[in-house]
Amino acid sequence: MSGATARVVSARESARDLVLEVEELETDFYTQEGVVHAVRRVSLEVERGQRVGIVGESGSGKSALALSIVGLIEPPGRIVGGTVRLNGRDISRYSDRQLQRIRGREVSLIFQDPMTALDPVKTIGDQIVEVIRQHRPMRRAAARREAVRLLQDVEVPYAERRLDNYPHQYSGGMRQRVMIAIALANTPDLIIADEPTTALDVTTQAQVLDLLERLVTERSTAVLLITHNLGIVAEFCNRVFVMYAGRVVERASVERLFAVQAHPYSEALLRCVPRPDQLERGPLPTIPGAPPNLAHLPPGCPFEPRCPVGHGVELCVTTVPPPVLVANSGDPVLAECHFAGERYR
Repeated sequence: MSGATARVVSARESARDLVLEVEELETDFYTQEGVVHAVRRVSLEVERGQRVGIVGESGSGKSALALSIVGLIEPPGRIVGGTVRLNGRDISRYSDRQLQRIRGREVSLIFQDPMTALDPVKTIGDQIVEVIRQHRPMRRAAARREAVRLLQDVEVPYAERRLDNYPHQYSGGMRQRVMIAIALANTPDLIIADEPTTALDVTTQAQVLDLLERLVTERSTAVLLITHNLGIVAEFCNRVFVMYAGRVVERASVERLFAVQAHPYSEALLRCVPRPDQLERGPLPTIPGAPPNLAHLPPGCPFEPRCPVGHGVELCVTTVPPPVLVANSGDPVLAECHFAGERYR
């Protein structure tokens, strides 16, 4: 982002209480096939207490972005550019030891699969107590009492008795509640939730989202929710960033995005959402083709081969579209499409 667009957005951000600011973040993975550009100059921001969604197909870079923000990219991956500011401090140059001091205290993660995120040979109580005592000077007995309170907050029944259970003794929904309890243990300013409801049935999904919404509202915690489920975004989020091929191709409020889409990829994603009033019209729409190989990106717009608007258009084939500010009436919309302005009229 540059020029007039950057100045407009930067002026607005300076007046907001931002807990997270990501600027031009880049993450590459070095493989035998070549360098995979998983996160490509991504910029985003999250206000204190805000609920922000990141959506896109599998392989669009959502999880790589989340891990990059908290410095958890492991070889063969490497963060190669950009800055990450948490509560106004640049943490992108922090050592792993420095990052360990803020993970779980200022920023917490909820992973997609709690069964692999939780230690199978430690009790639930031991794992919660460990997180509490890592960041707070507290005796073990006091930390156990706090762990019981946290399990009660996330509505785990018989919390005191279940503190000494192991992860395999909890259902999938209850394990996800434990993950939320661990994430909230030290009242962080930001929670990054990476597909927190994917492995759950619809009823349990709704319960977990309601629980998360209640807890973050009570604690004024910001949430960065990574998902491919636009229904969850519509229900839970205030603002949304649409990712494709490692880039944020559209950013808007949830209300704006669901009303009018400035990028054809956003429109295609919304078209694929099942709707009860359209179930009798035949098969669900799909997006033709597949996402590009991030090790061999095309010279132009990465969505061009699948795009009903720009497919075959020379400008789209040869030139990467810059971010375009298509709406700015107190609710800015940015889209990386050569035809974004025309589409938004």
